[in-house]
Amino acid sequence: PDIPSIAEAGIGGYESIQWYGVLAPAGTPGAIVMRLQNELAKILQTTEIRERLLADGAEPLGSSSDQFSVFIRGEFNKWDRLVKSAGIKAD
Repeated sequence: PDIPSIAEAGIGGYESIQWYGVLAPAGTPGAIVMRLQNELAKILQTTEIRERLLADGAEPLGSSSDQFSVFIRGEFNKWDRLVKSAGIKAD
């Protein structure tokens, strides 16, 4: 309770969310990526998995590899800007 949120610390425009995704090694054939994407989308639509994720407060989504790539790049850029603006350095 004594730690300010990002907004309270004076850094606006940031949102921190927890997310999960499945990645494949660079160079994985497109047919395999598409198969994984399709199978995972089916799994995310099953009642059992949806209920488990919703019970944990998660929102089950299935996106294309291109959409997920855009999302990951956005997350990287967001946190890169935050680290730089806050002057955070690794020891």
